[in-house]
Amino acid sequence: MSLLPDAVRREAFAEASRFRGEFYACLTTRRDELFELSDAVLCADEAVTSPVELMLLPEHRRGLGAMYGGLNHGPDVSGNPVGSPRTVEAPTPGFANPAPANARTGRQYEFKIDSTTPKTHRYVITRGALPAGLTLNPDTGGITGVPKSAGASTFTVVARNNGVADARITYMVTTAP
Repeated sequence: MSLLPDAVRREAFAEASRFRGEFYACLTTRRDELFELSDAVLCADEAVTSPVELMLLPEHRRGLGAMYGGLNHGPDVSGNPVGSPRTVEAPTPGFANPAPANARTGRQYEFKIDSTTPKTHRYVITRGALPAGLTLNPDTGGITGVPKSAGASTFTVVARNNGVADARITYMVTTAP
């Protein structure tokens, strides 16, 4: 019996299943042993801090020897990795939306900056300024407010990604009288 609601449990199992699938797909050698180890870790009764401490559930005991044997045969005797190198393509930081719409003095304005970078944490203006009366919400990327005067404003927004490559874009908003 679980104390977690069914929806939470289903999502946790789905996430574990996705993890196993992605983990298995990225391996070039030792696939079976490492897949079995990750499956065993996900099914362990308590936190796992090392393979030695791993308490395997009964359905995983059959592969114990092969699993640890496979893990002990990583690099060759020269220290070179076994298997072919693979190209890894990381997502390019960027933005999903085009230029913001123009504004009108004295009328409510709204524009949402959407980063295509998965882990954007903060939005900041690093160059230029928003039209007077508009503000940027650093958590959501929303630009809102009531412009106070006519004119054109150019500003650069950076989506901070917590240590990963930042995304940067320059926008221009023209405020009509």
